[in-house]
Amino acid sequence: MQHPTGVLLAAFLAGASATPSQGADPPPPGPVTVTGWIDVCGGLNFNHPASRYNQLRNFDVRANQFSLNLAKVAVTREPAPLGFRFDGG
Repeated sequence: MQHPTGVLLAAFLAGASATPSQGADPPPPGPVTVTGWIDVCGGLNFNHPASRYNQLRNFDVRANQFSLNLAKVAVTREPAPLGFRFDGG
């Protein structure tokens, strides 16, 4: 009677020694897609303070200006056979 691990080892080695066909080319890489978005807001103080600072405000302390809240970019390539995704923001 043969030991079962010997049979498994022989099957593994037989599969590992098989060579891939020489005529098959790997598929070309897929296109890289770049997407993104930005979030901006504007604030207007009708009192137009000379210091250009709003009083008694927590997050929008500057008066009469635009503000960039968040910008995000994503670079993606669909897996064919290897893909990636990078998110920054």
